[in-house]
Amino acid sequence: MNFKPGIATLVLLMGAAHPALDAQTGTPTSSSPTQQQFMDYDSLKHIDITIDADDWTNLLLNYEDNTYYHGTFTWHGISMTTGIRQRGATSRSPLKPNLDINFAHYTKTQAFLGLPFIILKANNEDASNMREWLCMNLFRQMGFPAPREVPAELTINGQHFGFYYIVEHLDETFLQRNYGESGGYLYEFEQNGSYEFENLGADSSLYAPLLDLKTKQDSADLQTFANLVAVINQISNPSFNDADFVSALSMYIDPKQFLSYAAAENVLGEQDGLVGGIVGMNNFYLYQLAGTTLYQLIPWDKDLTFAVWNRDLLTGFTIQPCINVLAQRLTAMPEYYSFYLSQVNKAIGILGGQGGWADNLVTKELGIIAESASNDPYKQCATNGVLYSCGTADFLASAGDLQAVLATRAPFVQQELQAYGSQIIAGAPTITSVAIAGDDPTVAITAGAVVDLFGTNLGPSAQVPDGGSMPYKMIGTFVAVNGLRSQLAFTSDGQIEFQLPAVLPPGNAHIVVSVFGNLSNTFELQLQKPAEVTVPAQ
Repeated sequence: MNFKPGIATLVLLMGAAHPALDAQTGTPTSSSPTQQQFMDYDSLKHIDITIDADDWTNLLLNYEDNTYYHGTFTWHGISMTTGIRQRGATSRSPLKPNLDINFAHYTKTQAFLGLPFIILKANNEDASNMREWLCMNLFRQMGFPAPREVPAELTINGQHFGFYYIVEHLDETFLQRNYGESGGYLYEFEQNGSYEFENLGADSSLYAPLLDLKTKQDSADLQTFANLVAVINQISNPSFNDADFVSALSMYIDPKQFLSYAAAENVLGEQDGLVGGIVGMNNFYLYQLAGTTLYQLIPWDKDLTFAVWNRDLLTGFTIQPCINVLAQRLTAMPEYYSFYLSQVNKAIGILGGQGGWADNLVTKELGIIAESASNDPYKQCATNGVLYSCGTADFLASAGDLQAVLATRAPFVQQELQAYGSQIIAGAPTITSVAIAGDDPTVAITAGAVVDLFGTNLGPSAQVPDGGSMPYKMIGTFVAVNGLRSQLAFTSDGQIEFQLPAVLPPGNAHIVVSVFGNLSNTFELQLQKPAEVTVPAQ
């Protein structure tokens, strides 16, 4: 890899302006801050936490404990009591902790701008701070829900404490915002040995160590997961052929969703994820949709991405050491092998190479975070899982390494796609345009607007009956905007009418249509800021 941005270039970025911030306070200029502003990654957030000095000392010293301490969280003039504790696994630290900020810990109904819980991530395992943030942006462009991540500068009891990322918590609030429902089972998948969907036996309790239930049910639905594993491991025979396998599997997970997710991870060079991980399946959540047996995949913890620019596209599929049973079985079928390669092609097309989407996004983010990340008094880095104190040079070098990998990963992937016989899949859904419903050019497209999407192969015809509520899926078709499912009015082969999610911020929105697991191209739409309503004086 010969390309690497010069450190002088990165240093110049430290002085880049923060256009969305007040020059004195570093907070949004709006007088009524919103969740959209708080979770907008185009500006550096300034967070103040006050906590009893002895409690803070105990939190740092007892960093393996999950004890909550009482504190006050303040942003943009809004203060709220909260529970604060250490979090993480190997990244826990007595010097720079990852923090759970639980606004509902002491008052169950309390939330900060609608968020009952956030994470302050120290990025102790990523000196650049940006790998996970960039990955989540790609997943949303692919049409997957992914937690929002926002750069922040933290003050503890009036003392500058360094640079963090605010990370959206995966909970019922996240589920409701992304799926339009939150009554199902949400699990954090727990890495356990080198598990790769092998059949552990008929006793469903054997799968309990793999599924950490995060929602409020009394117990996990282990039987559904055991049934999924049994299908994956059922031996093909004349009475259970490939078509039977896909049909049975689709009761539990969409095979094309699984392959699209794996394709995104592989393009990102993920070494510790769903397929081909260093310790078996790891770092994802499963959401079992309410009232169904169907699982959805949600990405999590992407610190180890972009480390290997020449990671093979079939790592974990056919290339050892860790072979994922489901990935191997699906790609043994020509149709699904071709589909996987098509999704790799989609993901690398979005990511781009030098001067591409991801490279430009990283350059922009450096302009926002470089000064704060370089002046982090407690910054830590990791080598082979061991944390140590580090500083500006490490941040700049790691940021340069990230952009170097971005410059070389794309051409390598394109070469592998050609070598592995990648072809364009005929009949994939395609978006060609989006317009305000009713075709009124005087109406701006804003969050919450009803719009018409035009294209080809957009799915079967269906329509909401008179008086009916708008669903989030119609006969195998859904629309994702920045990963969020949208409510549908009608679908057809050439047109879909839907409502843009009201929580979207102004700016670029990325739209994907999924038809029975087939993902469309990603269509970029510019959302306008809603007009402010002036109330006449009484």
